[in-house]
Amino acid sequence: MKDISLLIPPALRPWLLGLFSVFTVVVGSAMMKISARVKPSPIWFEFPWTQRGADEILGQWDGAAKDAVRKNLLLDFVFIASYVGGLVVAGAMASEELGVEFGAAPWAGAAITWAVIAAGLLDVCENIGQFAMLGGRRGPVWPLLTSVCATVKFILVFIAATYALCGLNAPLICFFQLHQ
Repeated sequence: MKDISLLIPPALRPWLLGLFSVFTVVVGSAMMKISARVKPSPIWFEFPWTQRGADEILGQWDGAAKDAVRKNLLLDFVFIASYVGGLVVAGAMASEELGVEFGAAPWAGAAITWAVIAAGLLDVCENIGQFAMLGGRRGPVWPLLTSVCATVKFILVFIAATYALCGLNAPLICFFQLHQ
């Protein structure tokens, strides 16, 4: 399994991580402002599981709320690109640190990179499902697809973020181990 994140030159990684982080925060903040006006929160629309669940959420939103959710979903495509890019760069940095400090298996970084890319693709599929339901598509497929994609996406992002945090903190962990 090839770790494509290692194609990013090491000197660029901190700069790219900073850029992706700022971009993720800015876009995420804009999305939160849009979402704050919608009740129930659009996050619940990621997990309707059934047509009945989707209908319950959609039934509570008026036209303005649905427009806000659509706008939020469009911004989410930008958010996906920024968090995937950030996690790929953080994963590359973490993989390097974990390999140097702890002799971590090289395949771990590659697996994290591909998991992050898969999470981004699942997020895109989730958004497509939400757009379909907002557009009036009915049936059990869209709510289930959206919910499964969202669930697996969050699991993969959690694993990747945990790996990145462990790797980026590896020098700090080693420092404290040496000074005990």
